[in-house]
Amino acid sequence: MVELYARWIDRWERDLATRDTNRVVRPFEWGLDWLDDAGFPSSAAKAEAGGDGAASVSRFVAEALSDSDRFYPMRRLATTG
Repeated sequence: MVELYARWIDRWERDLATRDTNRVVRPFEWGLDWLDDAGFPSSAAKAEAGGDGAASVSRFVAEALSDSDRFYPMRRLATTG
């Protein structure tokens, strides 16, 4: 049963991927600009990593895990009543 399902999914994905003939291939981007919102400026990340996006994201993840309260703080809720 698993093999049958795997073949069906594979066929379905291939059909979807080959349906359109006007696809545009774009270069991969690491999304360093999104790190600005998390308090990790992308310009500094690029400079420190020598422009290496993978190294920048890896460093961000390491810092976020080591100090999660800084990156994911709980905001105090206003009380009603």
